[in-house]
Amino acid sequence: MLAAVGVGLIVLGQKYTTAINASIIATASIVPTILFSRLILGERFDKKQWLWLSGMFVGLYLAIVGLRGLTFNAGDAIVLSSAVVLGFTNTYSKVLMRSNSSDYVADMRLVGGSVLFLIAGLLLKGGDVLVTSAALWPVLGGLFYWLTIKFFYASIHHISPNKAIVLINSHPIITPIVGVLVLSESYGWAKFFGSVLILSSIYCISKK
Repeated sequence: MLAAVGVGLIVLGQKYTTAINASIIATASIVPTILFSRLILGERFDKKQWLWLSGMFVGLYLAIVGLRGLTFNAGDAIVLSSAVVLGFTNTYSKVLMRSNSSDYVADMRLVGGSVLFLIAGLLLKGGDVLVTSAALWPVLGGLFYWLTIKFFYASIHHISPNKAIVLINSHPIITPIVGVLVLSESYGWAKFFGSVLILSSIYCISKK
């Protein structure tokens, strides 16, 4: 249920910001995941990994803000607030996997979230809860999200939540491309260099 709330905040935030910004800001979930992993699981990053993590957030800043001063809009703040919730659920899933398979934990997260939002939708929207004007885009989005969660939880099972959350946050490389092609969003050199720095940092944090 908490994971569903975290994802819901990301979706809500995208109403007030761009898909590119939402994708890049969502990488902030790395920080609470690291903190909760240390508190709950006792896992830590070494000094080099912390250095590259700092580089990753420099790339994050460049990709979102560029070379000008920091100005977040309401959508950016909402997406950022989801980081704490998702950071906890990412870590706690490792605890659940001590007695359950990664597939079971992933499926229960998705089913639990679906039931939560279906009930909320029925209470708030009634019979209009199902959106039919968006064609198959919601179905396609749901399929990709299901695959994302399945692979993500499988990676948590095999490696630590710290490394899994870093790896999954390579999406700022893909999302801007789709944002430009599908949504005609702007994409400049600052976002490009920031994304490259994010991806480079992810590689250096994760490699053995």
